[in-house]
Amino acid sequence: MPGPSGTAQVTVDAAGYPTVVAVPGANAALTVATPGDVALIGTGDALLLSSGTPSSGVTSAALAARERGVRTVLAPSQGDPLPDELLAATGLLVVDEDGAAALTGRHEPYRSVRALLELVPEAVVTLGAAGCLWAARGGEPMVVPAPEAAAVDTTGAGDAFAGALAVALCE
Repeated sequence: MPGPSGTAQVTVDAAGYPTVVAVPGANAALTVATPGDVALIGTGDALLLSSGTPSSGVTSAALAARERGVRTVLAPSQGDPLPDELLAATGLLVVDEDGAAALTGRHEPYRSVRALLELVPEAVVTLGAAGCLWAARGGEPMVVPAPEAAAVDTTGAGDAFAGALAVALCE
């Protein structure tokens, strides 16, 4: 897209909570998947979608993936609008505890992950140092523990997790 790239500035307070200021730049112009995008999407095993572009563009890409049999993994930022059409095209939704609570109105992770299964066939709720809670329709939620690590800054941890999860699913 013409124009400067989108950028985000992240600051972390003393308690470890991030504040993100995003300037969308050319990302704001990604409102629909182009024919070239659709062709490229069709060559993949999975499509990982996150924030930073308009929801219409994310939805367009998810629909293209579904039409081509490509698994869609959606890892939105908390507070992002999630249109029904986007959720219907999502195979796996990856959110943190706060995001799950915002989407479902349920603050207990087991309840929120079950409620997410009313929206998508498979969901992961990340639990920070406790790992994640994975669930699929027709099954029982399962806790997957996180490896022990000394966290210095968790900025980008959710995005890195979603990317690694998408690769692992394809492998």
